[in-house]
Amino acid sequence: GSITITWRAPATAGSGPVGGYVVRSEPRGRTCATTSTSCTVHGILDRTPWRFSVTAWSRVGAGAPSAWTTALRSVVVVVVAGQSNATGAESYVVSPSTHRSIFDRHLPADSKVGLSFWGPYYFPAGIPPQPLDYPQINSSEHSVVTFGPEIGLARGLWADGARHLLVEKVVANGTSLAVNWRPHGSLFDILVKRTRTLLAWAASKGWSPSIGGIYWVQGEADSLRATQAAAYRVHLAAFIAAVRSTLPCDRRTPFVLAETTVGPWVRYREHHGGCGKVTCDHLLAYNATVRAAQVAIARSVRDVYISDTAPLPRTSVQLHLSWVGELELGAAFAALSARHLT
Repeated sequence: GSITITWRAPATAGSGPVGGYVVRSEPRGRTCATTSTSCTVHGILDRTPWRFSVTAWSRVGAGAPSAWTTALRSVVVVVVAGQSNATGAESYVVSPSTHRSIFDRHLPADSKVGLSFWGPYYFPAGIPPQPLDYPQINSSEHSVVTFGPEIGLARGLWADGARHLLVEKVVANGTSLAVNWRPHGSLFDILVKRTRTLLAWAASKGWSPSIGGIYWVQGEADSLRATQAAAYRVHLAAFIAAVRSTLPCDRRTPFVLAETTVGPWVRYREHHGGCGKVTCDHLLAYNATVRAAQVAIARSVRDVYISDTAPLPRTSVQLHLSWVGELELGAAFAALSARHLT
């Protein structure tokens, strides 16, 4: 959220020795004054192509303004996080039924949007962001390449006019908001560190990065236990507040929730002898509590939006979204937040 401008000192300012400097911005609204040869301008959180000029002054008067800096190209970082349906646990890049890749269409976003990801994958450590179609090799199935909602999200944002996009994806299968993602817990800290690292990487390329949106796909694990389901609303509110206060988010940065459901999976288990009716009814009740908590947060917390996953296509046991479901979820995310990014 800040930019530091440095310059070489002139011999004089006007007709006297230099007494200090004033930095001005274009567009107007960001200035600073200093006696050193650098200063930091704060509040650079939007996607304006800022540029800057510095003027030296003395007791006699001001010198001529410097040339303008090159305008900083903005880049938008969107963050996808959560558990297995954020990972894309059974969402295969190559369809098992048609044997065709979702990247066969060669859409512009697939090669022009950068992707950085952390989670249950095989990939070289420390690599910079790769194109969106870089293979996310699922470590649980070895050579199988999967994807989550980030593909549909990036394609949707691109189609709506957002350019210069980077995606940070931080996911962990089977994880709970109450246990694993709590503020300043292990996964929360990884999410913050990875996002800051991507912002710093973009800044090192001479870009002006900002966080455009955060997309949360989680809740299944908390729907399996009464105490975690009952506390989900409190935990989710704390998580959103902690993310927004810890990362350099604009006050209007959208936080988009996938309204989770394990209902289809519970019904599948009940029909196939995986749980008795009493147990299944309890799980459905916990699931309803989590879903209600997510809806309540979306209604009560500013700039939080929600998309229901219940109608989306799933795989055979009805727990994970299929590749069609993941694309549709990502497209719904984009539709809810595109106006904030374009």
